[in-house]
Amino acid sequence: MRILVVEDSEDIRELLGQLLESEGYEFFLAADGQKGLDQAHFHQPDLIFMDMSLPVMTGWEAVRHLRQEVQFKNTPIIAMTAHASKADEDRAMQVGCTAYISKPFDVDKVLEYVSTYNPHSNPPAK
Repeated sequence: MRILVVEDSEDIRELLGQLLESEGYEFFLAADGQKGLDQAHFHQPDLIFMDMSLPVMTGWEAVRHLRQEVQFKNTPIIAMTAHASKADEDRAMQVGCTAYISKPFDVDKVLEYVSTYNPHSNPPAK
């Protein structure tokens, strides 16, 4: 599974990188919205964690751009933001995010999303 983390905080990028690496996932990092778009086009990730307050291009704008492209129409995009209001969650969903995590986040919640949206995992037995 290829995971893109778009986050301007170096500490959070490092934390998520260590977490994903320890779980054996292939991951890519970007520090702003434009670099996030560039990385998405280059790596074609299976899942994107997108900070919404980014320099150069906001996460809101980056998600809108991604959703306009056929190859990213169904890619799960998880909004990650310190803006923890219901209005911000609704706004994230309106621009095309699949789910929402408020900061500070629980690493177990991050791993739960990775597991939920992993296209390579086996569906649960019935």
